[in-house]
Amino acid sequence: MGQAKWLDEVNIQPVRAMGSYLPVDRPAGCSAFSMAVFPDRKGWSDWFIYFTLSGLEPKQPRPWEECRKKALDFLKGDLPDTRVRLHEFALCYPREERDKTEKFTGRGVGLHVYDN
Repeated sequence: MGQAKWLDEVNIQPVRAMGSYLPVDRPAGCSAFSMAVFPDRKGWSDWFIYFTLSGLEPKQPRPWEECRKKALDFLKGDLPDTRVRLHEFALCYPREERDKTEKFTGRGVGLHVYDN
């Protein structure tokens, strides 16, 4: 996604722990992230992309800000470490009566629709 200016507007957060459903698998050696897209002026968004990267933290978690920056560099095509790979991602967005998640994996695509 090199030269993708919209990435300068997103809010990427490493997911270290989650008290609810995480729409992507996080196997050993993978790091999970949430990315709020189309944020308002306060930084809030109902639209999220969750994704996992393999090879970013192979032995132990990196410091939070370093991990966030490396994920952003990966998405921009600026990360020199070629061992890091996109494991899977999920697009989560609201609809009028139901929320929708589309999950993309190496096994295929899945669709989940949730009642609000």
